[in-house]
Amino acid sequence: MGSSDFTPHVENIGNVLGRNDNWFDIPRYQRDYAWDKRNIKTFYDDIVSRIGANNTNLSITPYFLGTILLLGKWDDSHKRFDVIDGQQRLTTMYLFLGAMMRVAEEVAGDGSNSLSQEDRDTLHALASRILKQKLKTQDIKESDIKNTVQINTGSDLFEDLIFGKGDAWHNQHPCCDAEKKLIEAYAFFYKNLAPEELSKNIVHVDGASYAEYLNAVYEQVMYPTVIIIAVSSEETINEIFEAINSKGKHLDSVDLVKNAIFNKLSSQPQDEAKKEWGKIKENLSKESKGLDDEPWLSMAEFFKLFWTATQSGRGSDLYQKFENVYGNASVDELKDFVHLATRYSKVYADMNGLSNYFVFQKDYREYVKSDLIAMKELRFTQAMALVSTLVWAYEQNKIKARFLVETLDFLLAFSIICSMSNTPSNKLTKLYKKWAKSIFHVSQASGKNMQDVANCVKEMKEDLAKILPEWSKKDVANALKEQIKDFLYTNKTVSPDYNSKAKIRVRAILRILFVDSVKKWDIPANYSWNIEHIIPDEDSNESSSGTHQLGNLIWLEKQINSESGNDDPASKAIRYKESRNRESKQILVDKLPQRLAKAKKAERDEIIAQRSVDIMWRFYNFVYRENPSCLKD
Repeated sequence: MGSSDFTPHVENIGNVLGRNDNWFDIPRYQRDYAWDKRNIKTFYDDIVSRIGANNTNLSITPYFLGTILLLGKWDDSHKRFDVIDGQQRLTTMYLFLGAMMRVAEEVAGDGSNSLSQEDRDTLHALASRILKQKLKTQDIKESDIKNTVQINTGSDLFEDLIFGKGDAWHNQHPCCDAEKKLIEAYAFFYKNLAPEELSKNIVHVDGASYAEYLNAVYEQVMYPTVIIIAVSSEETINEIFEAINSKGKHLDSVDLVKNAIFNKLSSQPQDEAKKEWGKIKENLSKESKGLDDEPWLSMAEFFKLFWTATQSGRGSDLYQKFENVYGNASVDELKDFVHLATRYSKVYADMNGLSNYFVFQKDYREYVKSDLIAMKELRFTQAMALVSTLVWAYEQNKIKARFLVETLDFLLAFSIICSMSNTPSNKLTKLYKKWAKSIFHVSQASGKNMQDVANCVKEMKEDLAKILPEWSKKDVANALKEQIKDFLYTNKTVSPDYNSKAKIRVRAILRILFVDSVKKWDIPANYSWNIEHIIPDEDSNESSSGTHQLGNLIWLEKQINSESGNDDPASKAIRYKESRNRESKQILVDKLPQRLAKAKKAERDEIIAQRSVDIMWRFYNFVYRENPSCLKD
């Protein structure tokens, strides 16, 4: 690294924003805005607490804000600088000034307060100064004026927060965690720079007005010292970046992987990789309904799953694994890695519902969706990499929709039985990883077709089924009895110890057995299904109530379920004849509704308990039948 490539500049932050009409761009491939409420409060407290009182005057105090690493020549003017390190501080500073500008304008324009005209003029002047000198470049042509800090992830929201008219900024809906944090930071500054809150946090000076206090805050926030390192060589800047982040708080593994990739690529392939990295972020984002709603997906969780499903290599974390495999990779290998990650991020988004599951064939969409949601809600996280390879194979046209449903049904059923039988998690993890990679590679390989993938899935089912316990029907009955709270379904008020995941589990069991019974798929896509209680659901505080158990339940069309209401079982039987579910026909052959209607409670509970065991035995064998060995009688 030559000395000409490394020239630090000591500046006040006030001289950085707006300097030479340059602007700072935070590229999409860079780390998103990540400061949480604790970081924001610390930033605010550091500013306000340093304002002192000198007799009847407010005074400011110098302090060091940190280092900012830029790509570009510091003496240039009207130029863009890419921010390589320090983007969190610059973005926060910009949000702080934007909130201050809005507060100053609003307080100055509020005719209901007691401010003097002089104070109003002072606040208007402050707001104008912030806008024209710090938030915007001062180009002569209006079309050339730019924001002095520009971000890519959340750029539209960022613009609306700071420059949006009126109070529309209150109604912003984030599309990712970075956008949520931008909103939270801006809202915090807006609230705590307002007169009432600021007066609680700033030193008191007799006779000082709000306009004087806010001006003091502005002067203080402009005063901190920063070290600017502006470098024109991308190779040099990556070296400095790694050195800066080698000590103190480390970057997360995904950021280290990203930096390693860009460090190894020359300008043209690096630009392509940066665009792809931005596309990954875009694929994992979705607009929320409010700050408490977080439909977006984590980059860290995605890359963890992506690596498990598609890559090999050992290491304590993602970055170490990446270095072990790609440390000496060629440019083409790195480009292929990033391109594959981009494509796989869409699969991850699709399986998590960011596309509203529209990628799946209409006739089977609700069944795929039900499997994916159940796997997530029941926290079968070990299996999700394997699940993703099946969705990948589907999107590569290597398996059909019905086959996807059947395989996801198998994995969900297998996971439920393993949970029920306390199968060791380390054994499951090893198998899931093995078959995730096998299915991915066979579906990815040229020359492989649907039959090859189907054969691989068949082998997977056999291999997984082998680790199931060899249960008899009596074993199933005992396991069900011990874990009865995990297999109840009610829409009524229940006791506090009722397992909230039980409803998801029960729906999955009955739905999977129904799909397995349909040999020729003729179910209209618009059909909705629900859980029907043969004996009306009791509002019982006993979590073991017979009406809540599997034996009293059937998978029934929503319309028939609604029409049946709380009728007695014998009356409901007439409507069950209309169902497409073969199970509904079978319970009529067995005269189950009539038997339940006539039985006293003890006998009724026994009938329900026996049918519960029958259902779970069928469910167990739905998975175990894939074992090449013979089924038990």
